[in-house]
Amino acid sequence: MVSRETRTDDYFMNLAVEQAKAAMSVSEVPVGCVFVHNNKVIASGFNETNASLNGTRHSEFVAVDKILKEYRREIFHETILYVTVEPCIMCASALKILGIKKVVFGCENYRFGGNGSVLSVHNGYELCRRYSNVFREGRYEVIGGVMKETAIELLQTFYEAGNPCAPVPHRNKKASPARTGSLLSTCLWYIGWLRRYFLSFSQSIRIVFGMCLKFLSSKSVI
Repeated sequence: MVSRETRTDDYFMNLAVEQAKAAMSVSEVPVGCVFVHNNKVIASGFNETNASLNGTRHSEFVAVDKILKEYRREIFHETILYVTVEPCIMCASALKILGIKKVVFGCENYRFGGNGSVLSVHNGYELCRRYSNVFREGRYEVIGGVMKETAIELLQTFYEAGNPCAPVPHRNKKASPARTGSLLSTCLWYIGWLRRYFLSFSQSIRIVFGMCLKFLSSKSVI
């Protein structure tokens, strides 16, 4: 028999999948999410990187901005994120700073995943702990593989057709699904986002610098 928790996870992940489908319908990478507090969806979002020409406008950030306009930050402590693809390192780190209770994702993100595939930001990692005490606390639970096949199918459909907003040389590459963007522009935007909501400029620099060093050392490439 399917447990109540499994049924609940499937229900809310289906809502995230609908967001991903909405993204694909407007030529965005099909990644969608919903934030759930006390079994109620308080915000949803999908990737807006193509429309905004901003590689950091992942579904999680789109939804987080909506939440912060309506609620106090403390609501994240009792909120669960359902997202079709494992959050990238940037998003996983932001969720940690926000104090998210739990993340449930569909398929892994083997290039930039921050919840186990590349780094385990939710458990903390030594380099960032040395640069800032932000990462010493606030670990959150992560469950992966919920409706994984559905998430992969959406990404495969999108990438097989070719990302219409990608540069011409890359438009028809059958690359493995992953969210991309300029590392420099991502870092600059993330520093600004951290400063806007939480931290001083120096703290933001230390966190992002630590994240980049750890990521680059794990990939051995820029």
